[in-house]
Amino acid sequence: MVETKAFLTRLWKLENDERPGFMIGYTGPEVIGGNTAKSALFSTDGKDTVKDRLLDPEKYLQAQLEEINNQLKLEGDFIPSLCPSLGVIGIASAFGCEVVWWQNEFPAAKPLLHDNLGAITDLVKPGIRDGELGRILDYTEYFLQATDGEYQTL
Repeated sequence: MVETKAFLTRLWKLENDERPGFMIGYTGPEVIGGNTAKSALFSTDGKDTVKDRLLDPEKYLQAQLEEINNQLKLEGDFIPSLCPSLGVIGIASAFGCEVVWWQNEFPAAKPLLHDNLGAITDLVKPGIRDGELGRILDYTEYFLQATDGEYQTL
């Protein structure tokens, strides 16, 4: 981790000439030289159903911490970060789209306007906690409180 931090510091200061920086995201079913790092949000695998994991802030946090630990075991310039987001449903639900929470798939938002595109002028500016935005803000607060704002290895 110390080497990664030093490299990234040089990279951001444009003082590295050894190689470009790179980040490994979700790492598919096979990884050379390591184990698969399951994504807390983007993987349908896990200890709980996707729905259970995303609707319980503690389960969601623990899944992300496990993901971070697995990512740190792989080569690369991974920067640990927690993401209390719920994907594409946040903004859509704030404007009134119904969210569908499937057990083992990612949540989705149903179309709001369908074929009546003229109804777009009837949309009102959402509040900061409308739809799933409130849950995302609550998760952000929970993640900060549960971790004291710092990453600790599991």
